Amino acid sequence: MGTFESGQEMRLVARATELTQLNRIFQEIRSGKNGRGRFVSLTGASGVGKTALAEAFLKQLKSKDHRTLILSAQCLEDETPHRPYGPLRDLLAQVRAASSDASLASIVGKEAPGWMPNAAQAAGRSSLFDQFLALCRAIARQRALVLFIDDVQWSDRSSLDLLGRLGSALASLPIMVLVTYGDATSDKSVTIKGVLSRAGPNSLELTVRELEKDAILKIAEDLLEGAFGNELGDWLVGAAKGNPLRAEQFLRWLTERRIVRKRLFRYSVRERDLPSQSQEIEDTILARLDGLEPNLRWTMEAAAFAGTVIDSAVVTGQLGKSEGDVLALLRSAEAHGLIDGIGDRRWTNGRWSVRFHFRHPLVRRLLRERVVEKRRNHVLSRAAEMLQQLTGDGADEISDEISALYLGTDMTNRIHLWSLKAADLAERLYAAYELEDYLRIAARTTSKEVDRLRVENRLARLYAATEREPEAEALGEAVYEQARELQDTALEVDSGTMLGWLMLERGVPPLKLSGLAGQLVDTARSAEKPEHLVTALDLSCVIAERIGRAEEALLMSEEALHVAGQSGNPEIVAQAAYRLARVHVSWGSPEEGRALAERALDVFTQMDELGGVAICHDLLGLANFRAGEWDGALHHWESALESMEVAGVPDQKIAMQVNIADLLTLRGEFDRALGLFKSGLSLAEELDDQPLARRCRTGVARLEFERGDYGLVLKQTEGIRKLLPESGAWKVDFQTTAVRALAYLELGDELQAWQEAARLEQLYQGKEGWFERRAEGDAVRIRVIDLDSDAWLAGTVAQQGIGETADKDPYGEGFLQYHRAHVLARAKPAEAREAAERAVDLFAKLGAAPMLKRAQQLRDALPTVEALADEPEPSRIDEDKIDDWFDSFEG
Repeated sequence: MGTFESGQEMRLVARATELTQLNRIFQEIRSGKNGRGRFVSLTGASGVGKTALAEAFLKQLKSKDHRTLILSAQCLEDETPHRPYGPLRDLLAQVRAASSDASLASIVGKEAPGWMPNAAQAAGRSSLFDQFLALCRAIARQRALVLFIDDVQWSDRSSLDLLGRLGSALASLPIMVLVTYGDATSDKSVTIKGVLSRAGPNSLELTVRELEKDAILKIAEDLLEGAFGNELGDWLVGAAKGNPLRAEQFLRWLTERRIVRKRLFRYSVRERDLPSQSQEIEDTILARLDGLEPNLRWTMEAAAFAGTVIDSAVVTGQLGKSEGDVLALLRSAEAHGLIDGIGDRRWTNGRWSVRFHFRHPLVRRLLRERVVEKRRNHVLSRAAEMLQQLTGDGADEISDEISALYLGTDMTNRIHLWSLKAADLAERLYAAYELEDYLRIAARTTSKEVDRLRVENRLARLYAATEREPEAEALGEAVYEQARELQDTALEVDSGTMLGWLMLERGVPPLKLSGLAGQLVDTARSAEKPEHLVTALDLSCVIAERIGRAEEALLMSEEALHVAGQSGNPEIVAQAAYRLARVHVSWGSPEEGRALAERALDVFTQMDELGGVAICHDLLGLANFRAGEWDGALHHWESALESMEVAGVPDQKIAMQVNIADLLTLRGEFDRALGLFKSGLSLAEELDDQPLARRCRTGVARLEFERGDYGLVLKQTEGIRKLLPESGAWKVDFQTTAVRALAYLELGDELQAWQEAARLEQLYQGKEGWFERRAEGDAVRIRVIDLDSDAWLAGTVAQQGIGETADKDPYGEGFLQYHRAHVLARAKPAEAREAAERAVDLFAKLGAAPMLKRAQQLRDALPTVEALADEPEPSRIDEDKIDDWFDSFEG
């Protein structure tokens, strides 16, 4: 089969405008005038020259300044969708392999340790993303940086999330991200609309246009390196249809078939043998492949199944030939314009090989489709085995690549084994999409029921972590029941505990879950596995708290601390101490709680476990808040925020900002609080974390309530309510509904207040042990009961709530005293004034300026009446009357 003697590289033609535009964008970034970067996508039909344009531009950049760092990756339809952050990990590998610049190679370990091979798991996905951005910033401070990803439509979904985060950061990150993107109808393809949206004004889409007649003829002249007649030129222009890939493939096929021949200095053509101009490009390429000599064709077919790149060592292992013979065949394929040379590759075992890639993905796809199933199994399995041998101990780091190869075979045992390894890799990288895919594959490729259940339990946990609670609960319940039948105690406790947490969060009454929790504790005790017993006791403790059984919760958490001590694991001990501390803080023993929290804090500090340090400071802040020591609370929450910033966990950082902003709101420091809320909301939207975004919006609504802008409160909370999911957000719903009801009461709209109160009662069911923000809900109850002209019942409920908050929550007590004063003002002005004065005293000590002002106004509006000398005994709380009143909300 003949090949072109020279001119193998097609020169880019008719792309001067696009090159100029790309160069202008790069120079603008490099100048650093506005400090921003750009996300540029080259779009257009398959074969129109997107990749050729990008490569020509990058080659031009490199020739002008060798210090410009260009990192390139390619996405492949068959493999990249299965690889978590596949193209981005390929980019990072190029930085680590930069042998010519030691400082550049070491910068990855310093700025992005979570991305290193065999690294410990980062604090969270956001932390991992932050590390990637920090690495880009560090490189950009030293030199110009361009990231190029070819055929991004075949990317994995986790990479799109990171690219979206990168796009959002380009406003202050001066790098160039260049991608090629083609529309595809396959279910494996992805869209980059979300990425472009997040990049906003820093994104640019360039459509690579079809070529005109002169450009097609210029391609032919460059490729043929000789003159040709008008008859060939006219036919080629009509056949190419403006597509350079069609032009090249037709010319190569015509030359290989000797339909076009070179005679002296001019090409002649047998016009009668020219194919139809409407012939499909696939048919042309297949015809060329049919014309290859058998050894070369078999080598190319093996290469198409060799992995993310064609590697001479891998193809050698597939074919069982000498590496020299294989390399010669690959060089021959390069001469035919089927593949391009990349360069040398060194493996961990010290072996060197040569890497290639296909000139166009279409050639690779057509080669794969030609191979019969039996041979496909052979070449894929051999490629996977060779990758394992070549990478040795590092095989787990490319388990996703190896697994992707085995997926095309019928070797279910290997598929199961490597899918689990790939799932572990995806879990370490917080790649939820790919983790789910691999777990599903692992679950259906094992014949052992226990192994399947363990995989499904992991899958249920993933559903729970990604806000898919109904799916998580259904699968978790199935795993739990089957684990009980199989008497696998470890799996029973693990799945049952998760199920309990899910049901609790869904709003199942805690009392209904107490039996499940007790059974799990008994099972864990019999299994004599401390870590499982601690988790079961932790669930039981929280359920006891929710029910209101403080002593039971205390006993459970004390036992958990004792058992944790037997485990010998200081982290488990610290976590158990933290839980016991939380029980003490919540149920009236703040000093003991503080001591335990300090103990846990010391352990976490010694371990340099910043996440543990942060949650302990958070709890200490809560303890101080409950004790009315708001300055101490602010100190600990700011310390927690600092730990979270160092740990690189922006989601937890946002939650802590909300805590601080809530406290500042209560103190009347509205501007500072609003700044924190807006900052948190911006970051939450950048992270696409809707629960945190809702918390920030709810905080802003409460701030406006404290300011007294009740109309704005209603508008903002209505917007929040529209964004609430069907399940899993009852706390935000509770808080939003409470503040709406209070706003309607302040505006005098009794009917709307009643409706919000009814919704609040529905949300309240089964959550009687929940402490946070309870005073707001109780205040709504008091005021709405008073609307029913039952001041006695309203006062009784107020007194009950005050009894629960006294000495535990000064702000909550003050809030209820204020509303109690409201309902007693008409019938018992003396008691109302006494309640108002108590509220004033509490708010003054706390520094709660907005509520202090309201309480003072209410107190001053009440007549000065001496308290009765002989107060009657406190009225017995008529529980039946309260229940009857709440039953009136039904329907």
